[in-house]
Amino acid sequence: MADSKIPAGQVLDLASRLVEFGDLSRVLQKTCEGLLEITTADCSAVFMVERDGSLRRAASAGGIEVEPPASGDAGRPAGEVGAQLARVTVPIANEQEVFGEIVLTSVASRALGEGDVDTAKLIARFAGVAIANARSADAAITEQALWSALIHRAGDGVAACNEQGIITRWSKGAERILGFSSDEVVGQHVRFLEHEASPMDQINIIARVFDGESVSLETLRRHRDGYPVPIVLSAAPVRGSEGQVTELLAVFKDLSALRTAEQRLDLNETLATLGRMAAGVGHEISNPLGYAEMNLERLLELTRSLAHREDADEVEQCAVEALDGVARASSIVSELRLLARPSRERRRVDLGDVVKRAVRLSGARLRTGAGIEMELSPTPRVDGNAAQLVQVVVNLISNAVRACSHLPDLQRRLRVALREEGGEAVLTIIDNGRGIADSDLDKLFEPFFSREAPGAGMGLGLAICHRIVQEHDGHIDVSSREGEGTNVTVRLPTVGSLEDAQDPRAAPGEQLPRCRILVVDDEPLLLRAYQRTLGRNHELLVASNGLEALEVLSREKVVDAILCDLAMPEMDGRRFHEALERDWPDLVERLAFVTGATADRELAGFLEQSPRPVLAKPVTLAVLENALRGLLGLGAAA
Repeated sequence: MADSKIPAGQVLDLASRLVEFGDLSRVLQKTCEGLLEITTADCSAVFMVERDGSLRRAASAGGIEVEPPASGDAGRPAGEVGAQLARVTVPIANEQEVFGEIVLTSVASRALGEGDVDTAKLIARFAGVAIANARSADAAITEQALWSALIHRAGDGVAACNEQGIITRWSKGAERILGFSSDEVVGQHVRFLEHEASPMDQINIIARVFDGESVSLETLRRHRDGYPVPIVLSAAPVRGSEGQVTELLAVFKDLSALRTAEQRLDLNETLATLGRMAAGVGHEISNPLGYAEMNLERLLELTRSLAHREDADEVEQCAVEALDGVARASSIVSELRLLARPSRERRRVDLGDVVKRAVRLSGARLRTGAGIEMELSPTPRVDGNAAQLVQVVVNLISNAVRACSHLPDLQRRLRVALREEGGEAVLTIIDNGRGIADSDLDKLFEPFFSREAPGAGMGLGLAICHRIVQEHDGHIDVSSREGEGTNVTVRLPTVGSLEDAQDPRAAPGEQLPRCRILVVDDEPLLLRAYQRTLGRNHELLVASNGLEALEVLSREKVVDAILCDLAMPEMDGRRFHEALERDWPDLVERLAFVTGATADRELAGFLEQSPRPVLAKPVTLAVLENALRGLLGLGAAA
């Protein structure tokens, strides 16, 4: 029989080694190996108890296969005291739970004694303590790994720093938002991330948090590429076991997308406001331009009839020049109307005319900035939307003028050339301005990218140009050298020749017979201009709104044509049209609208749906007569 004494020194030495291990597998393996050293067993094994009560081998030593305890034996010792045993089973447990079983086995010729059983029981107690510690360490490691995984997979940035402001943690989300890797940031002071627009706020945050306060604010941080990143930051204290603040933990969210969306909303509202203003200005100007043009036409006719006067030539020249000025102003009003409520209609467009209109709209900028050199012959035709193409050229010319703004007036060069090449219309705009850095060329067409100072623009001009050109099946390229200037090239597919559209002034068509015309407009001076021009050859009936026009119709009964404004007090043109359809349906086909109203979306929408002819104010006498031919069934001039 083996010695019944417990080798205390060896057991304590084994116990001290077991509790040092924080790894469960090492605790179990060293338990098995220690048992072989201390007892007379030939082999040992540890079986761990699973949550469902089943056993699994966790570690073994001695090289002999050890069978697990029989079902029902787990957790209690096997064998009788005083008996010679070839196998001993000892539970590993503490007061709360059973962790598993130790099994010692020996060959029959060398039985296990009472000392081996007692030694195994004592070692099992120490093993239980070591297993509990190792499991706690494993749980902490697992929890830390899970916490780390959650932090690194979070879309928001997570960072931590100590009281001295040294960054101690940096998540993958933080790396995505600010561009710095963990290796670049951990160990740096928080000022490393400071942006000049938000200085010192990080130091204040640290002081407040280590005083026990939680802080939340919107601020800026520096991206690795140098630009500011708007964030919303929440910082809170992390407390130790005794309640002291040991660390600052910060979570921050990138607000760039939100700010971009807000800018888009602001821009849309700004554009809508500008559109309403442009439409309103166009409407208000169109009436005085209309009667100025008609009166000047009449004045020119009267002047030519006074050829015997010595100053007749000068008077005629004054009238011609005044008419030219009115025509140019009228063209600008038409373009404002298009920009305020652009049509999506596509038709054959003379690109040379588009460039000329764009230059006129850019005229104020050009007079105070660069001069312009144009080469527009021949002028190719494209299938497109004239208003959108004008917008493209205006943006490109404006950019070129700004690029030259740092140069003295006489040194500024701006050239616009238009040619046809290989089935494409090729428009080039070249300036000798400050040029564009290579690093910026790839970003030019990105929305909200701008090389201008803050507040000088929202960075949408080139993005809009790019979209419009693409919608016209074309493409736009930019080449530039910093300090030497920029060359912008727009290529659009050309179409067949543009049908010649005769100017109604030059081709008045068949002489109009005298007829009765009802003119409905709330501008008294415009009505007087109608009287001076149309009234010379026709009978004119006038009304200042739809209600008065209905009264005239009730009284006069018969009219040959109706020219009606749209925006009027008391009864507008739309409601007048509805009354005609109800009470005088035969007159509806004799109605044409003469209007400059695009500010009112409801009225403008009505015009888009109406089949009736629409003449845009200001309107010339020749255009009016051309429209009257159509209303009278005589055929309008081409």
